[in-house]
Amino acid sequence: MTGGLLELLGASPDVLVAVDWAAAQLGVSAKRVRQALDVLIDAYLVDGDGSGGYGLAPLAREYLAELGVARSEQAHLPITLLSESA
Repeated sequence: MTGGLLELLGASPDVLVAVDWAAAQLGVSAKRVRQALDVLIDAYLVDGDGSGGYGLAPLAREYLAELGVARSEQAHLPITLLSESA
């Protein structure tokens, strides 16, 4: 559950989301989303804005942006297939 929520937040890292919206997107109860948020907040991966909006913490946002760049660069690498030796 926490992984799915982190992925959802990472899809739009500059957007704050509400618990009910996240629950609807993930197809789970708001209670489960709150529990997952507690875990992610304790791990310093997510911040709340005090009015019910949650988003990625700055360090997590930077890290996920770097991962996105790395994946993008890997997608452009040539693929070499190795044939089996007889």
